[in-house]
Amino acid sequence: MKHQNLDEYIHLLRRPRVENITGLGRSAIYALVAQGDFPAPVRLTAKSVAWRSDEVQAWVNSRPSTKS
Repeated sequence: MKHQNLDEYIHLLRRPRVENITGLGRSAIYALVAQGDFPAPVRLTAKSVAWRSDEVQAWVNSRPSTKS
């Protein structure tokens, strides 16, 4: 069996990491999720959620650049 690089796997990101990656705060993340403008989290347990790393990265990549 060929081993794959761990970077090729999808990771689950907890909210503080999502905030760090996006620069958004908790309220902004949940507001964007409610509007359908940010990936919805996946439920891990009854009281915890996480975001798929590939979906968060796709959202970041979709943001317009500030370059002029």
